[in-house]
Amino acid sequence: MFMGDIMTLCTKSFSKLFSELEDCNEDEQKVKIEEMNGLMNEMEEDEFFSVFNKQLFDRMNILIDKKKIATKDSVLMLKHIGYRKELKSIWMCNFENSLLCERIEKMIVDEDMKKEENDEKLHIDACECYLFLNNTFSNEHLSICIPCLLKVASDKEKNKEALKEVEMALLALSGISDNHIICHELYLNEIAEILIYHQHHSNLTRLAYQSAWRFLLNRLVDDESSEEIIVSKLHFIDEATKELEELAKNVSGKRNEEERRRQEMIEYDIIKRWIIVFDHLFMNFKSWNVEYAGLVRCLAGLIKPLRDNKQETSNLLIYLFYVIAQDQIVSVDELQKEGVIDQILEEINQKTINKTAVRNCLKIFSEISRGLKGELDNETKKAERNFIKMKIIEKMEEKGFEDIIMSLNDITQNTDGRNFELPFNYIDYFVFV
Repeated sequence: MFMGDIMTLCTKSFSKLFSELEDCNEDEQKVKIEEMNGLMNEMEEDEFFSVFNKQLFDRMNILIDKKKIATKDSVLMLKHIGYRKELKSIWMCNFENSLLCERIEKMIVDEDMKKEENDEKLHIDACECYLFLNNTFSNEHLSICIPCLLKVASDKEKNKEALKEVEMALLALSGISDNHIICHELYLNEIAEILIYHQHHSNLTRLAYQSAWRFLLNRLVDDESSEEIIVSKLHFIDEATKELEELAKNVSGKRNEEERRRQEMIEYDIIKRWIIVFDHLFMNFKSWNVEYAGLVRCLAGLIKPLRDNKQETSNLLIYLFYVIAQDQIVSVDELQKEGVIDQILEEINQKTINKTAVRNCLKIFSEISRGLKGELDNETKKAERNFIKMKIIEKMEEKGFEDIIMSLNDITQNTDGRNFELPFNYIDYFVFV
């Protein structure tokens, strides 16, 4: 009844459990909610979006009104829904248009007004639900939720329960997009301290650390002092590169099947979240170049494992290289030296490559060609440029680039009517001396 057109075994099981909630006692409800939480973990994005629609959230609100389900239990369920939504980078507006959203917003304000007498755990959970499940936020609610969750995220304990709570708080904060301008006094010192402490003591989970960076970068990307804070004080480039190198090693390593499946699901999600951060960052900061060599090399090394396991994330990564090439954030020389051109040539030669990846691969070569054109008045620079061109051409010939382009005729035509399709003219994608 909540599933729309997508009725898999997973969604059918979830629907059945949800429909049984109002006829259970509190202990039985807790068991069923745990089962539903487990089913959420197995859902693909289209299933998730279909299940958690406005009707389901409004139905939950009615069950709370009728005291058929405890408020605390419903909030814990919402929190898990939000956790999966944010981890998977799923965009949906079903919750914020529901009556249940109004209830959570009122709960946040009411609990905040109680101050010392409030139910601190319920207040934290409500704040996390609000940030997890909404896309737009009021200044009033942000002014309550951000300090509340930063306080949780500042916990330096390393026990399993504390680590999970910190991770949950930072993940919720990371969902506040850069559309929301928030004064520095509300977050900057606290989030910087959290990042610096982790760099010295390694007290955060990998997802928590990535989320802390995402929250900060969403806040500072349009700020004039951003580069100094992000690069010089907090060492973003080095830190992000180290994290990606570790993730790349993990997803490429050998594990038994059950362990691999469980762990890689999380690690690939974290990689996707890093790529989204870099895309946002590169499009806003244009001045960095040499500092990105190690990061670019690491990203290039992720193309193959992502292609083999997470095609959607692979497409995001290839688009990121298009952004880098288009804005000449990293020199063509560095792209060549760090293996990007080799990897893109390898990618475009795959028989299973999809239209999105083809377009972005071709646009990368078009931008590389553009980056190597133009007049130079320095003979040494001319010689360096010609050497780079020759290396790229040799690599293209080795990989059979011309034949690849000719074979892509069907894909490069305007097959889906989008206005960013490339014209079919393979000459445009060669680099000439």
